[in-house]
Amino acid sequence: MAEYYLNGTGTPKNVEAAIATYVRAADLGHDGAAKALADHYRFGTSGVTKDLALARKWYQRAMELGEADAIVALGYMAEMGLDGPKDPVEARRLYKLGADRGSGWGAENYAILLQVGKGGAKDEKGAADYMRLAVDRGQTGAMRRLGTYYRDGIGLERDTQMAIAWYRKAADADDSDAMVELGDMTTNGRGMPRDELAGREWYRKAAEAGNGAGMRKLALGLASSEFTGVPSDNPAAIRWYHKLAETDDPEDAAFAADALAEGKAVPMDLKSARKYYEKAVAADVADTARPLVETVLRDNPGEAERAYALKILIERAEKGEGWALAALAHPGPMIDAARLEIDSAAWRAKVAALTDPKVLTDVAKALAVGQAGEAAIRVGGAICQGGERPVGGQGISAQADDGSSVAGGSAARTRPLRRNR
Repeated sequence: MAEYYLNGTGTPKNVEAAIATYVRAADLGHDGAAKALADHYRFGTSGVTKDLALARKWYQRAMELGEADAIVALGYMAEMGLDGPKDPVEARRLYKLGADRGSGWGAENYAILLQVGKGGAKDEKGAADYMRLAVDRGQTGAMRRLGTYYRDGIGLERDTQMAIAWYRKAADADDSDAMVELGDMTTNGRGMPRDELAGREWYRKAAEAGNGAGMRKLALGLASSEFTGVPSDNPAAIRWYHKLAETDDPEDAAFAADALAEGKAVPMDLKSARKYYEKAVAADVADTARPLVETVLRDNPGEAERAYALKILIERAEKGEGWALAALAHPGPMIDAARLEIDSAAWRAKVAALTDPKVLTDVAKALAVGQAGEAAIRVGGAICQGGERPVGGQGISAQADDGSSVAGGSAARTRPLRRNR
């Protein structure tokens, strides 16, 4: 009845009545009602206001009633620091408890923590045993992870053909991350004949399922024709970069922005790059404020754009970000060309007064751009060789006067393979 109220099925939608019904059922000992209510509070679904404290309360009630996945949900909250500090030890305990009470999700997450040694000792053999258990309980993601265990010899004897078989089982069950893995193995000829076209099709399947890693690899391949003998398709690559930027993951937006700002494999599109960098910056994605400033300054900035770029520079400098401090203290050709009004002497004095070794190191790295052995700058983009991330433009700072749980993804910006539930 609670779901009818939430969905407005056969009765007007009434969130308050739905919650009251869940509460009554949970109080009467219905474990599923307690967990369902907790899920709604945790994710803020169906009109229920997100409330992690109430989610925890009702997961605990469901746990008391014997609901194994509720135990795992509490473990996930502990691992990720939802409604409290991160506690990997408690997460590991709860995952094992949930697994031992029949949860496939718990078995998979416990295996992951055993594999990486999070919350306790590393145990790859135990990880493989629990991952098999998760597979037996129908966890699609566990099929893919078991494939990786066979591929990399994690707790099992290395067996590429078994890895492929498990990746295929997971892909057949619509696991898009497994499709990406198959794309990699097919493209690289690992355990099978090298087939670039087939690899691209696996990436396409993953991309069409909404997988960010699949979109990245498909767009890269379509743009650069890195797959031998497979022609490029620039218009399709552009479309996939835009689709990538529209996913829920701001890291994807940053990846698309990098490609569109660089203008090598696909035509330069600074306006779209700016839009996507702004999305990434708003989500606090690392190393995106600097290319945002550079993109703004490269796009024939007017007075408003110059003021916007300067505002970002000052905000970031005041937060102690070395690249911004360096740019303000020693403006490079890009800033000079944009005619930003900066009191460089004042900023050099601030840099001279710095005492934080990390900030000083970051400033030094930024100022080293242009020096041999540290970075090589070319018109239209910077190639960084000394630890700096690739950035567009001719440099916003000059040389100083005196000198994911388990993750995977593509090379430039990586995206974790999610295991949230």
